[in-house]
Amino acid sequence: MEELTWALRSAQVGIKGGALLLVATVVLFAAGLGADGFLFTIAALLIVATYVTIFVVALKSAIYYKGDSRVKKWASNLFLLAGILGCAPILIVILSKVLFLDRAVLQFFDLVEEEVDIFLILFPPIVVVGVLSIISGLGYASSLKNFKE
Repeated sequence: MEELTWALRSAQVGIKGGALLLVATVVLFAAGLGADGFLFTIAALLIVATYVTIFVVALKSAIYYKGDSRVKKWASNLFLLAGILGCAPILIVILSKVLFLDRAVLQFFDLVEEEVDIFLILFPPIVVVGVLSIISGLGYASSLKNFKE
């Protein structure tokens, strides 16, 4: 029973988390255009929390269902990839801020000449992680029929 519950939880986090990321992207863009700092901050924090949630659930489910034939391997791997892609920009920003590597990170991304906010590095992966998360969530949802009560 717990195996079914965890597969259902993985499907829900994948689908709902991906949809939330796609909606939050629109809100983030609108808040940036309208220069609403509070809404921008709330949307950014929601995105970061969703990234971390997807990563934690994906890692746990990848470990939990390793070698289990009831769960499609591509769904588990894709979900983990979505979690890793979501948390990689967070790690880049933390390293750049904590270790004062702002210039090094911007040089790595060839953005030194331009005045660019570090958030522009984070923006593109949001949609990619959202789509990958939804696809992998649907993969987990299709695996639910393989679990017997």
